[in-house]
Amino acid sequence: MFVNWWILLFVAQVFLFALFTISFLNVKQGQRPKAPEADHLPKGDYPLVDKLIFIVIDALREDFVFGPNSPMSFTKMLIKNGSAVPYIAKASAPTVTLPRLKALTAGTPPVFLDFISNLNEGKQNDASDSWVKQLYLTGKKIVFLGDDTWLRLFPREYFIRADPTTSFYVKVLLNLFPNRQDTVIVDRNVTRHIREEFTQNKDWDVLIMHYLGVDHVGHVEGAKGYTFFIFLLDHRPLMGPKLQEMDSVIETVYKLTKSHLGDQRTAIFVLGDHGMSDSGNHGGASPEEV
Repeated sequence: MFVNWWILLFVAQVFLFALFTISFLNVKQGQRPKAPEADHLPKGDYPLVDKLIFIVIDALREDFVFGPNSPMSFTKMLIKNGSAVPYIAKASAPTVTLPRLKALTAGTPPVFLDFISNLNEGKQNDASDSWVKQLYLTGKKIVFLGDDTWLRLFPREYFIRADPTTSFYVKVLLNLFPNRQDTVIVDRNVTRHIREEFTQNKDWDVLIMHYLGVDHVGHVEGAKGYTFFIFLLDHRPLMGPKLQEMDSVIETVYKLTKSHLGDQRTAIFVLGDHGMSDSGNHGGASPEEV
């Protein structure tokens, strides 16, 4: 009888492990089907644009924009006067960048194995279909600036120009020093190209920008600007100024679009890939993270 119980427990463990592997990890096999050709799309009136600007602000929690204390005044003004349409998206766990980018570009539900892939700095080059791939295959010219996760996810040849920034340059101890390079340079490397792309190049059809600073500030001091160094140093919270910086980026892009691309129909998308907890962490499924 005692042996039978051990056998039963062993079988139950094997069954539960298999169930966990199949459902929780949700390993996908094969490749998703390609998007339908234009001739096979449902009939209807589609708003057509000449240029697309896709701005990802990493870890942009909804209250950073819509909250009563949000410093993103220009963005809120665009929403108030009807120049922008606001939405709140719910991200699926794991709330880390690589699986979220897969979801945003390919519609692929994220899986927890992607959490490990997010930590792998080697090339991923996802072969599944995506709007990035479809735009490339139809001859659209794409420029990318920012988080190098995109270049681990998509082949370099998809982009006519790319200036990646490493997404793992986060050092909490830099909070001890005034320059705080991990929260500054990662965004400055993106912003420095904006005016050039609007005034000199202008050869692109799609401009993708991925800003990392909000996420890095969260890891350093939390979503509300708290830090364990606050009682040791004369520390000024970084999140408010960083959100103001992102608001100024949106304002710059908006005004450059009107002044230099006014004769072309342009759509600007601004979004976060996930949120963050009050302590600045993400990866889980809490309301603040999703």
